Amino acid sequence: MIKNESARTWVNRIVAFLAGGLLIFIILQVTIISDAAVANNQLKSQLDTVKFEPAKLLAEAKTFYGSNKYASAKETLDLLFIKHPASAEAGEGKVLYAAVDVRQTAMDKKWDAAEAGIREAWTKNMTVQLKAQFEKERAQQEADMIANLDNEWEKAKARVRADWENQI
Repeated sequence: MIKNESARTWVNRIVAFLAGGLLIFIILQVTIISDAAVANNQLKSQLDTVKFEPAKLLAEAKTFYGSNKYASAKETLDLLFIKHPASAEAGEGKVLYAAVDVRQTAMDKKWDAAEAGIREAWTKNMTVQLKAQFEKERAQQEADMIANLDNEWEKAKARVRADWENQI
């Protein structure tokens, strides 16, 4: 037991302050923070509902299809089929999916036919670029080598002269 009355008063005040703070924290946690978490979850749910609306997914897939982004169109249509398999948009999406497949297959065939020529042109272009880069680096290395030789000569000139004078 604390015998000093002043110290006991301060200890009691600190304990009361801590207990009050803990009580306020618990009240805030239970009321405000948990309510905010519930509201946040509801908003996320509503956002997902809007984001995965069948009409919106179909429109997004059509946009990807129009921009020749066939992989993205397929992913969006797959999501439509998973989220809303019985919707009218899913039926339209199946038709669009077939069109995407046809276009992607045609694009793959065009690529296969053009790839050799594209690679040859790319190789020529890359060869020119690499040769130019190599020549630039070689010229820089030669300039650096000459500068290093000049530097080293300046450092060694006095010693070389002394050796030369000793030989004469």
